[in-house]
Amino acid sequence: MMPTAPVSHHRARQIGSSCMAALIALGSVGVVFPAPAFADVGTWTTAGPGERVTAVAVDPTNDQHVLAAGETGVWSSMNGGGAWAKISGTQIHQALAIDPHAANNIYGISSDSKSVLKSADGGATWAAAYTGAGQTHVNTVVVDPQTMGTLLVGVSYTDGLAQVLRSTDAGATWTAVLPANLRGMGGIGATNTTTLATLPGVSGLAFAGIQIYHGGHIAKSADAGATWTGLPYGALAPLAAPSALSAAGKSAASATIYAGLNVMQFGTLLRSDDAGATWADLTPNLPFHGPQGGYVANLTTNPAQPLWAYMSEWDTATPAHTGVFATNDRGASWNELGHLEPRANGPQGLALAIPSRTLYAATDGGVYQLTIAWPVISQFQAYYAGHDGFRLLGTGISLETALAGRATQYFEKGRLEDHSGESADPNWQLMYGLLVDDLHGSPAPLPVGGDVSTLSYAGLHTLADASQRVAPPAGYPGSGTFAVGAGGDTFVPFTSDLSGAPGHVVAGPFWDYLNRTDLFPGGWLHDVGLPISPATDVTVTKFFPDGPATRAITVQAFQRTVLTLDPLNAADWQVERANVGSDYRRFYTDRVGP
Repeated sequence: MMPTAPVSHHRARQIGSSCMAALIALGSVGVVFPAPAFADVGTWTTAGPGERVTAVAVDPTNDQHVLAAGETGVWSSMNGGGAWAKISGTQIHQALAIDPHAANNIYGISSDSKSVLKSADGGATWAAAYTGAGQTHVNTVVVDPQTMGTLLVGVSYTDGLAQVLRSTDAGATWTAVLPANLRGMGGIGATNTTTLATLPGVSGLAFAGIQIYHGGHIAKSADAGATWTGLPYGALAPLAAPSALSAAGKSAASATIYAGLNVMQFGTLLRSDDAGATWADLTPNLPFHGPQGGYVANLTTNPAQPLWAYMSEWDTATPAHTGVFATNDRGASWNELGHLEPRANGPQGLALAIPSRTLYAATDGGVYQLTIAWPVISQFQAYYAGHDGFRLLGTGISLETALAGRATQYFEKGRLEDHSGESADPNWQLMYGLLVDDLHGSPAPLPVGGDVSTLSYAGLHTLADASQRVAPPAGYPGSGTFAVGAGGDTFVPFTSDLSGAPGHVVAGPFWDYLNRTDLFPGGWLHDVGLPISPATDVTVTKFFPDGPATRAITVQAFQRTVLTLDPLNAADWQVERANVGSDYRRFYTDRVGP
């Protein structure tokens, strides 16, 4: 049955037919927690599992596939946390790592922390890939994102000292690689490798957090964990040991490292912008900080953008004060993402699905998820409120962003730009960005008009070629727009002043939409721009909470947006803007965030 409510693009939920089939199959293995009514973006929700979760991981090859390490076994969601199925009774503790080169290969830690476990079938069955003797305690595991078959494991080794174990054959054999001078020899009591971080896109780079008696340090590898050197942070946190690490950047020399450190549960936050050579203290900027600072339990980043980081933290003085936060300025300021009441378990209890801008948190109450949304910045609040902003723009998907010296903000359906002072005409002091031009000019291999589509931006690039423009129709007066036929179709020349030139015929329903004074009181040209393609019939699939729906729609691209016509939508929503802003975020991962 087709949904009867408006099915605007920004309300669609990504649940493909293959995902639904997988959920049905999983249901035969264990309990499936049904999807709840989906809350608004910007709100934490949970659909299960109904138990404590110590780690969560997002499949690097499919951001709708999420795994959770629960108290009684391993849980899987194939629709971005909308429903969970228990796929194994094996108890995994504190860490899950999905191999980006072979997503069926998954690694975890046994419940007694003595073994590294491996699943070769997506988490259904598990076997020990490594079991330590003596005082071995396994703390963390990561898969090298650049080197197939290479993984690193942080342990307190058989002799009770910190160690990193390395495998280059997907866990078949192991080598201890941390040199003696980094293991804490001579200290009192056990030492540990507490956390590990790698950097997708930068070959060989890895970092390890090491805890020693009354202190700690960070170690760095430039050869996928084969050799290591120390990166002491000195007087900034003399007694603290790493509790969480994350890295971002595009080169080994300029990688940004975010490091959460603690001593006796009192924490600090440091950042390096030169791969650990020097450090800055971000502790005074933490949302929770006092004489000793708040405890940073989890850190994660968009690897392509060092400015942005995500963190879970709790107040040392008042542990009930907890939250998940994001920064878009290297930790100078933090913004709370909704409000997550239960504490996120660490150090692998926060996972980011970049394409769908969804954060997942492992808590004692299950996995919570939040689709990141931001309030409208002050420059655009009046416009958003007065122009049916939810319809025109959807929700905010970025904080304020500087672009060519102008304040801008990205929304699901576009980018608003503050051009105050550049024109005496108030209608041109706020403009929509030329995102469509960027996407089709790239050309981006993303679907247009739906989650699956017979038209991509790469295909749109062909339709937008100047050779596809049509000559003014018979009777055209030489300037302006011109009605064609009885259906409201209208010829629009491709010139900024609408003087006579080849252009495109705007389909009648789109022309009616463009001339709505409630949406475009200052006119459509600066909000929508000139048509750059003919109206085109497209078949799309939209993913909704109750399953996928295939529609035959009409699509027409303009300089600043893409309009779609879906006759099966409610009357007032048949014409709407496509999710150009979200598409832009997917393609240009280093431009839109956090």
